[in-house]
Amino acid sequence: MPRHEAIGPREIARVLAPGGHLLTQQVDGADAEEIHEWFGTDPQYPEVSSGCIVRDLEAERLLALDADRPIRVTQRRFRILASRDGVQ
Repeated sequence: MPRHEAIGPREIARVLAPGGHLLTQQVDGADAEEIHEWFGTDPQYPEVSSGCIVRDLEAERLLALDADRPIRVTQRRFRILASRDGVQ
């Protein structure tokens, strides 16, 4: 179920069985730089990065086996500018 929700390292450490694995896909908090540029905004979640999550997992004595390899995906993005009656 792709929800990209935050993960809780303490809860993961509590429920993960010995020898168990965690597999999660997260969106980096600095993702979509061009969107922030378009709207003149800063990223809302700059603390969401693989480095921060690995640090938090390790604080709970979990070992990150593969964390810094970016996932390459094809995303189709487009912009639409619309107005009522063609007025800009």
